[in-house]
Amino acid sequence: MLPLGTISRAHGVRGEVRLLTELEPQYLKEVTAIVIHGKEYKVERARFAGGAALIKLEGVHDRDAADALRGEAYLPDNVKIELPEDRFFIDELIGCRVRIEGDESYSGEIYDVLRNGAADVWCVRGENGSRDFMMPQVKGVVREYALDTKLVVLDGQRLAEVAVYED
Repeated sequence: MLPLGTISRAHGVRGEVRLLTELEPQYLKEVTAIVIHGKEYKVERARFAGGAALIKLEGVHDRDAADALRGEAYLPDNVKIELPEDRFFIDELIGCRVRIEGDESYSGEIYDVLRNGAADVWCVRGENGSRDFMMPQVKGVVREYALDTKLVVLDGQRLAEVAVYED
């Protein structure tokens, strides 16, 4: 399951919940179900207001029931959202192998993604003597991303402009 966000509180008296999420409104429309506390709920409707998603879930009819759902929300495994080429779910990135075009000897793995206001920062741990580095997820760095093989190929020249290496 992929993390979707956090249910922060009930909204109103008719069972809506307030979901804090990084997902933009156009992608939230594709979410047909969410998992909260291990239970899957069908999404009846969703809208954005005040910087959060307001979601009405099937079977949640009052404020008390909605308030009891506070906590982490996830996408069920059977619900997929197609993001643009340059957007990724963090959980899909963690554990991806990293290859750098122009430096075929480099091998590494993404071990963390730091959320930042301007751009997410990928933390890459070098393997077999390769250096660790951090890089912002900015345009032009990622050349290829293969979810099925968990491989990310980075543009070596563009990476050199933005990466911070650990010594």
